[in-house]
Amino acid sequence: MSQLTKLKEDLIAYLAQCSGLEEVTLTSEFPARVKPNPLGRPIIGVGFESLAVEKSGFSDYLGTLEGDSVGGQKIAVTLRLDIVVPLGRDGGGCHSLFESLCQALLVTDNPFGVTQITCKEISFDKEAGGFALTALAQLSTLLTTRYTQHDFTDFVVTVTEKGDATLATD
Repeated sequence: MSQLTKLKEDLIAYLAQCSGLEEVTLTSEFPARVKPNPLGRPIIGVGFESLAVEKSGFSDYLGTLEGDSVGGQKIAVTLRLDIVVPLGRDGGGCHSLFESLCQALLVTDNPFGVTQITCKEISFDKEAGGFALTALAQLSTLLTTRYTQHDFTDFVVTVTEKGDATLATD
Protein backbone atom coordinates (compact mmCIF):
# COMPACT_ATOMS: atom_id res chain seq x y z
CA MET A 1 0.00 0.00 0.00
CA SER A 2 1.38 3.42 -0.90
CA GLN A 3 2.01 6.00 1.80
CA LEU A 4 -0.64 8.27 0.25
CA THR A 5 -3.28 5.52 0.29
CA LYS A 6 -2.39 4.82 3.92
CA LEU A 7 -2.78 8.53 4.73
CA LYS A 8 -6.34 8.49 3.34
CA GLU A 9 -7.24 5.23 5.10
CA ASP A 10 -5.83 6.45 8.43
CA LEU A 11 -7.77 9.71 8.08
CA ILE A 12 -11.02 7.84 7.35
CA ALA A 13 -10.49 5.56 10.38
CA TYR A 14 -9.78 8.59 12.58
CA LEU A 15 -12.82 10.56 11.37
CA ALA A 16 -15.11 7.52 11.87
CA GLN A 17 -14.62 7.77 15.64
CA CYS A 18 -14.90 11.57 15.91
CA SER A 19 -17.74 13.41 17.61
CA GLY A 20 -20.38 14.69 15.18
CA LEU A 21 -19.38 12.22 12.45
CA GLU A 22 -20.71 8.96 13.95
CA GLU A 23 -23.73 8.80 11.61
CA VAL A 24 -21.70 9.52 8.46
CA THR A 25 -20.60 7.01 5.84
CA LEU A 26 -16.92 7.70 5.15
CA THR A 27 -15.32 6.48 1.94
CA SER A 28 -12.09 6.89 0.02
CA GLU A 29 -13.31 9.13 -2.82
CA PHE A 30 -16.63 8.25 -4.30
CA PRO A 31 -16.74 4.82 -5.90
CA ALA A 32 -17.05 4.64 -9.69
CA ARG A 33 -20.64 3.46 -9.31
CA VAL A 34 -23.48 5.94 -8.90
CA LYS A 35 -24.07 7.32 -5.40
CA PRO A 36 -27.17 5.92 -3.71
CA ASN A 37 -30.28 7.93 -4.54
CA PRO A 38 -31.99 8.86 -2.34
CA LEU A 39 -29.27 9.00 0.27
CA GLY A 40 -30.09 7.25 3.50
CA ARG A 41 -27.41 9.05 5.48
CA PRO A 42 -24.68 11.66 4.94
CA ILE A 43 -21.53 10.64 3.05
CA ILE A 44 -18.03 12.11 3.12
CA GLY A 45 -15.67 11.07 0.34
CA VAL A 46 -11.97 11.59 1.11
CA GLY A 47 -9.56 12.19 -1.79
CA PHE A 48 -6.66 14.30 -2.97
CA GLU A 49 -7.14 17.73 -4.53
CA SER A 50 -3.41 18.39 -5.01
CA LEU A 51 0.08 17.30 -3.98
CA ALA A 52 3.26 19.37 -4.28
CA VAL A 53 6.87 18.79 -3.26
CA GLU A 54 8.18 21.31 -0.74
CA LYS A 55 11.92 21.48 -1.39
CA SER A 56 13.87 21.86 1.83
CA GLY A 57 17.53 21.36 1.07
CA PHE A 58 19.95 19.93 -1.41
CA SER A 59 19.29 16.24 -0.82
CA ASP A 60 16.46 13.95 0.14
CA TYR A 61 18.78 12.05 2.55
CA LEU A 62 17.28 11.91 6.06
CA GLY A 63 19.65 9.53 7.87
CA THR A 64 19.68 5.83 8.69
CA LEU A 65 17.14 3.46 10.19
CA GLU A 66 18.02 -0.12 11.13
CA GLY A 67 21.13 0.02 8.94
CA ASP A 68 19.31 1.30 5.85
CA SER A 69 19.61 4.78 4.40
CA VAL A 70 16.35 6.74 4.49
CA GLY A 71 15.40 9.42 1.99
CA GLY A 72 12.27 11.48 1.77
CA GLN A 73 10.52 14.57 0.57
CA LYS A 74 8.18 16.95 2.33
CA ILE A 75 4.87 17.04 0.47
CA ALA A 76 2.19 19.74 0.69
CA VAL A 77 -1.14 17.89 0.55
CA THR A 78 -4.58 19.34 -0.11
CA LEU A 79 -7.25 16.79 0.78
CA ARG A 80 -10.70 17.03 -0.78
CA LEU A 81 -13.56 16.12 1.56
CA ASP A 82 -16.79 15.83 -0.46
CA ILE A 83 -19.76 16.11 1.91
CA VAL A 84 -23.19 15.02 0.65
CA VAL A 85 -26.31 15.06 2.86
CA PRO A 86 -29.85 13.80 2.14
CA LEU A 87 -32.53 16.31 1.13
CA GLY A 88 -34.34 16.08 4.46
CA ARG A 89 -31.37 17.70 6.26
CA ASP A 90 -31.14 20.78 3.97
CA GLY A 91 -27.91 22.61 3.18
CA GLY A 92 -27.32 23.39 6.84
CA GLY A 93 -26.46 19.72 7.35
CA CYS A 94 -23.43 20.24 5.09
CA HIS A 95 -22.16 23.10 7.24
CA SER A 96 -22.80 21.13 10.42
CA LEU A 97 -20.58 18.31 9.10
CA PHE A 98 -17.99 20.85 7.92
CA GLU A 99 -17.85 22.24 11.48
CA SER A 100 -17.40 18.69 12.83
CA LEU A 101 -14.51 18.17 10.38
CA CYS A 102 -12.93 21.44 11.56
CA GLN A 103 -13.27 20.37 15.19
CA ALA A 104 -11.75 16.94 14.46
CA LEU A 105 -8.86 18.13 12.29
CA LEU A 106 -7.97 21.58 13.64
CA VAL A 107 -8.94 21.63 17.31
CA THR A 108 -8.75 18.02 18.53
CA ASP A 109 -5.27 16.53 18.96
CA ASN A 110 -4.57 14.19 16.02
CA PRO A 111 -1.57 12.90 14.02
CA PHE A 112 -2.39 14.65 10.72
CA GLY A 113 -1.17 18.21 11.24
CA VAL A 114 -3.92 19.92 9.24
CA THR A 115 -3.16 23.65 9.14
CA GLN A 116 -6.21 25.00 7.28
CA ILE A 117 -9.66 23.91 6.13
CA THR A 118 -11.78 25.85 3.66
CA CYS A 119 -15.05 25.06 1.93
CA LYS A 120 -16.74 25.88 -1.33
CA GLU A 121 -20.40 26.82 -1.81
CA ILE A 122 -23.23 24.38 -1.16
CA SER A 123 -24.78 22.92 -4.30
CA PHE A 124 -27.44 20.37 -5.15
CA ASP A 125 -26.06 16.98 -6.28
CA LYS A 126 -28.72 15.65 -8.64
CA GLU A 127 -27.02 12.27 -8.95
CA ALA A 128 -27.21 11.68 -5.17
CA GLY A 129 -30.42 13.61 -4.56
CA GLY A 130 -28.89 15.70 -1.80
CA PHE A 131 -26.90 18.79 -0.95
CA ALA A 132 -23.13 18.81 -1.49
CA LEU A 133 -20.25 20.80 -0.07
CA THR A 134 -16.56 20.35 -0.85
CA ALA A 135 -14.06 21.07 1.92
CA LEU A 136 -10.31 21.36 1.33
CA ALA A 137 -7.86 20.52 4.12
CA GLN A 138 -4.18 21.45 3.90
CA LEU A 139 -1.31 19.62 5.61
CA SER A 140 2.32 18.71 5.09
CA THR A 141 3.69 15.20 5.35
CA LEU A 142 6.95 13.41 4.76
CA LEU A 143 7.04 10.63 2.16
CA THR A 144 10.01 8.37 2.83
CA THR A 145 11.99 5.70 1.00
CA ARG A 146 14.40 3.20 2.50
CA TYR A 147 17.55 2.35 0.59
CA THR A 148 19.00 -1.02 1.58
CA GLN A 149 22.75 -1.01 2.16
CA HIS A 150 24.75 -3.47 0.06
CA ASP A 151 28.08 -4.85 1.21
CA PHE A 152 30.70 -5.07 -1.52
CA THR A 153 32.90 -8.11 -1.08
CA ASP A 154 35.05 -8.17 -4.23
CA PHE A 155 36.70 -5.26 -5.97
CA VAL A 156 38.47 -5.42 -9.33
CA VAL A 157 40.69 -2.52 -10.36
CA THR A 158 41.78 -2.44 -14.00
CA VAL A 159 44.55 -0.11 -15.16
CA THR A 160 44.99 0.58 -18.87
CA GLU A 161 48.19 1.53 -20.69
CA LYS A 162 47.13 5.20 -20.60
CA GLY A 163 46.99 5.07 -16.82
CA ASP A 164 43.17 5.23 -16.60
CA ALA A 165 41.71 3.09 -13.86
CA THR A 166 38.23 1.59 -13.59
CA LEU A 167 36.60 0.00 -10.58
CA ALA A 168 34.13 -2.86 -10.78
CA THR A 169 32.30 -4.54 -7.91
CA ASP A 170 30.43 -7.80 -7.56
